[in-house]
Amino acid sequence: MTDLDKVAEAIYARMNDRLKLDSGYLPKSLDKYREYASVLAQAAIDAMGWRKIESAPKDGTYVLIWLRAPFSRVEKARWCKFWENWQIDDEEFSETAEHHGIGSEVPTHFMPLPPAPKDEA
Repeated sequence: MTDLDKVAEAIYARMNDRLKLDSGYLPKSLDKYREYASVLAQAAIDAMGWRKIESAPKDGTYVLIWLRAPFSRVEKARWCKFWENWQIDDEEFSETAEHHGIGSEVPTHFMPLPPAPKDEA
């Protein structure tokens, strides 16, 4: 049994319990629930995972970017409209200051920054 099958069975069981319907009312084939599970999994990946760099915010919001080879690493960065590149420094922008820019073609993916921890360690 695959993980998707397990999720499909859990969805079926949960729907049956929550709706308190005769199991004959719900589709008996797990195919429909595999489809539900697949859609839910993709939504979770889309919400939390890496996205194409073309869809990254270019309003100065910090994000995580993936730098392709030869760098092959993750950096916290923000888009700089003035220089039209990704900046990896935390300094306030100025047109005269030296900034650590990356060419706009180097990052291939981005991810929003995760939320801060809920409790202080």
